Amino acid sequence: LSVEASKLLLAARRIKKATKTDTLISFTANDFSQTSDNYAGRL
Repeated sequence: LSVEASKLLLAARRIKKATKTDTLISFTANDFSQTSDNYAGRL
């Protein structure tokens, strides 16, 4: 990472479903699309 880069490393978003709760992990704060290059995974 360059010195000028943002300090945000990972962002998480919780999605509640009827039977479980998923947490999506992304490298950017506002892009949680699973087809995006910024998408890291799901817990």
